[in-house]
Amino acid sequence: SIRYGQALPDAARESGDVPVMSSGGETGQHDRPNTLAPAIVIGRKGSHGSVHWVANPSFVIDTAYSVDARDTDVDLRWLYYVLVDARLSELSNDVGVPGLSREVALETPVPAPPPLEEQRRIAAILDKAQEIKALGDKAEKLSEIADRSLFLHFFGEQPGSNEITL
Repeated sequence: SIRYGQALPDAARESGDVPVMSSGGETGQHDRPNTLAPAIVIGRKGSHGSVHWVANPSFVIDTAYSVDARDTDVDLRWLYYVLVDARLSELSNDVGVPGLSREVALETPVPAPPPLEEQRRIAAILDKAQEIKALGDKAEKLSEIADRSLFLHFFGEQPGSNEITL
C-alpha cells in the first residue's frame, strides 16, 4: 500500500534535521518525521511519478506518497528499483495539472516479488550498478575539465568559449 503525504506549509515547519520530501525531492527540514526509515517517496502532483529513496526518517508532504516498512513485506530497496522501472511518470490521468492517482499507482503492473533473499541480492546488484554509473559520470566530467585545461594551457582562452562546470 502507499500512504498520502501530509500538508506542511513552510510557516508550520519547526526547526529540525528531518528532511521534508515532496514530489520533487527534498524541500526543507522539519522537527519530526511521518515515515520510518528507509522510505520510498513517489511523486503525486508536480513531479508526478518521480521516485526517491530516503535513507532516514522523513516528513512526506501532500504532493507525494510514501512507502515504508509499515506498508509492505518486500525489501524496500528492491521495491524502489521496481517502481523506478515502472515509469510511473508516464501514468498521469489528471486533466490540467498532471498527477498520479493512488488508484493508478496501485494498479500499475509490477513483477511478482521473488523470495526476500533474492530481492536483497537484486537490490545489492542494482546499488552497485548505480555506484559504478556515478563513478563513470564523475570520470566523464573530470575528463571534460582536463581536456579544457589542456586546451587552455596550450592555446589560451578562445573568444566565445564556454566554461564547463561540475
